[in-house]
Amino acid sequence: MRIKKFVLLSLLLLLGSLAQGRELRVIFNTDKPPFCFRDEHGVNTGIEVDLMRTLLAQMGHTLTVRSVPNNRRLVELMTRQADIAVTVSGNDDEQIFFSDDFITFVNVAISKKTHNISLRGIADLGNYTFVIWQRGWRDLGPEFEAIYKPDANNRFRSNYYEVDSQEVQSRMFWLNRTDLIVVDKTIFQWYRRILASTLNTDEEVLYHDIFQSRTSFPVAFRDRELRDRFNVELRKIRADGTYQKILDKYK
Repeated sequence: MRIKKFVLLSLLLLLGSLAQGRELRVIFNTDKPPFCFRDEHGVNTGIEVDLMRTLLAQMGHTLTVRSVPNNRRLVELMTRQADIAVTVSGNDDEQIFFSDDFITFVNVAISKKTHNISLRGIADLGNYTFVIWQRGWRDLGPEFEAIYKPDANNRFRSNYYEVDSQEVQSRMFWLNRTDLIVVDKTIFQWYRRILASTLNTDEEVLYHDIFQSRTSFPVAFRDRELRDRFNVELRKIRADGTYQKILDKYK
């Protein structure tokens, strides 16, 4: 009887160890530097990828990385094609459990200082041309959406330009194709550095925080216990400075 108990205990410990150290399938947003992208060697990297690697390693796990369009991430999680989906939103239910805030986007309007542009609020954007990400009119609050959503013929206001590439968005701004760029600060700083080899990106800029927009996203899990352990480790790396060091790496 004692031997059977010992064998059973050993098996339970082994299964616990295997569960602790298993490889997890993690899905991220489709290519979105500097948050998630492939480097020149084809390696998945970026702020979100580095954060997840760090957090899961501290939990004893490895991960495989895959990029999935935004509208597919929760679907793949629910259909068990992935274990974790990064930067999605929702509420806990019987199948999916959401972490604490993982990533925060800070969206601002940016101008070149020499252009002497003054913005007191969203209404002032009507005096200038600006470029934004695709379908950005939906993401900056009800006042912005009311003004800049497409009309019944799917046409935008004449001062509003949206593009599906944030590199193109940045190029348009530095080439003076528009007066302003509306973008997340981290993305702007990333492309400012990347484009410096081909464009003059040294001009001083002004950040106009007219949206008061801080959009935070959690991480979604199929396993509630895994989510709970993730939250503990996330709080730890925020407290000890590791989280900020990973952000600073991509500035």
